[in-house]
Parts: sequence; structure tokens; C-alpha cells
Amino acid sequence: MELKKNNKKISVFYTLILLVVLITLTGLYINNIVAFNNLMKNNKELKEKLVQINLDNNKKKMEIESLTSFMRVKTIVGDKLNMFTMKMLLIKEK
Repeated sequence: MELKKNNKKISVFYTLILLVVLITLTGLYINNIVAFNNLMKNNKELKEKLVQINLDNNKKKMEIESLTSFMRVKTIVGDKLNMFTMKMLLIKEK
């Protein structure tokens, strides 16, 4: 049996196809990097908004607590010390 030598050369057509595939994959990779950077920028902006909203929320909670504390004190003063405002007296009379 004779051994056949395969001296196949890579054709220009296959080289061009490989080059097109590599360029396409490189383009997709760069596009993914750009998209990722945009997402990270949006994520950072949303986190900053979240921090600001949390600060505003905490301020509102403090305002609500101060209002409810006053309402609580007003009720205690009215019930235990019999001190009423004019508005409270008008409501009780009706």
C-alpha cells in the first residue's frame, strides 16, 4: 500500500470566510462591551436616584413621626389632663 501525501493548501476562499467570521465576532464583542458600559452607567444613575429617594423617604418618615407624636401628645393631654383646644371642644359638643 502506498501512503498518499496530502499536501492540501488552505484556499483563499476559506481564508476570507474565516476573516469575515473573525471580524463579525470582534464586532459583536465590541458591541457587547459598549452595551455593558451603557448599562453600568444607567445602573449608577438609578442607584443615585435610589439613594436620593431613600433620603427623601427618611425625611418624610421623620415628619410623619413628629406629626403623630404631636397627635399622640394632644390626645393624652386631652384625656388625662382635661386640656382641650377650641377645635376639640367644638367636635365634642356635636
